[in-house]
Amino acid sequence: MENLLNTARVVQFGVYELDLRAAELRKSGMKLKLSGQPFQVLAILLEQPGQVVTRDELQNRLWPDTFVDVDHNLNTAINKIREALCDSAENPRFVETVPRRGYRFIAPLNGAVANSVRPAAGEGPRSSNRTEATNQPLAVHRGKVEIRRNGFRYSLLAGVVLVLLVLFGYWRANQESVPLVKHSVQITADSQTKLAAYVRELPSPLVTDGARLYFMEGPLGSKKLAQVSTGGGETTLFLSSVRTRRVVDVSRDRHELLVLASAEPLEMDVPLMLLPLPSGAPHRVGDLLAHDASFSPDGSRIVYATGNELSVARSDGSEGHPIATLSGTPWWPRW
Repeated sequence: MENLLNTARVVQFGVYELDLRAAELRKSGMKLKLSGQPFQVLAILLEQPGQVVTRDELQNRLWPDTFVDVDHNLNTAINKIREALCDSAENPRFVETVPRRGYRFIAPLNGAVANSVRPAAGEGPRSSNRTEATNQPLAVHRGKVEIRRNGFRYSLLAGVVLVLLVLFGYWRANQESVPLVKHSVQITADSQTKLAAYVRELPSPLVTDGARLYFMEGPLGSKKLAQVSTGGGETTLFLSSVRTRRVVDVSRDRHELLVLASAEPLEMDVPLMLLPLPSGAPHRVGDLLAHDASFSPDGSRIVYATGNELSVARSDGSEGHPIATLSGTPWWPRW
């Protein structure tokens, strides 16, 4: 054993390592309680990994000229080894009992053990043992390469599955974003043209206060602001002293319509006005001129388009200022 301590270095298996020179067993760098005969038995088993070490050989190595209760001492030593390695006789991971013969170390080794392997006492060189010990590092290396290959394959497969899940989620989101029309009700039954404004044939939006719909109606060049119940019925004109070009939005409290007002069809940017609901005196939104506009979600501001500019102002028309100048004419600004 002393010769072995002088020639061997550290033998590693799993998270364990046996330092033969320091006579220590460590787990993940932490020293475990294993010394004396149990440590010596483990070191002898590691000399011939995968090979059966007989009880007679252990007796000759540990108690060559001493009369002791070999069976009791060996059983005690093996039990302490298994306790230190968290191993068991029923389902061994490290030390296997070979009935009526001896013991065998069955776990693969992580590092080279050729330096620590030598024939058992009284035996000549065995080519099969030397070959196994010499090839051990190569087997471990191949195992690591195979693990890395499998890890790469699993990572690649996981990446493909993740991409497919993302694409499926995107497809589902787009599918769900398209409303499915299950039922429809005709709201108006007259023959009047609706929604097309008389400037550049721009469509005018439908706006609602929840109870009624508001829109432009009539032939090109003489459209008027009209209204109808959301449940359907007769269309009526919205009476106002303001000539309305387009209705663009309704206030968030549903009390006012935001419209573009002008009697001149060729004017591009015209005054923004508010028409009280259901009736009342109209009033301008400050001195703002625009060809399109809408309220912010909270109703505190208005975004409006003038020429090639997008601007923002307070809902009363104050503090108006441009936020962007575009290469073309902006339409349909919405929050």
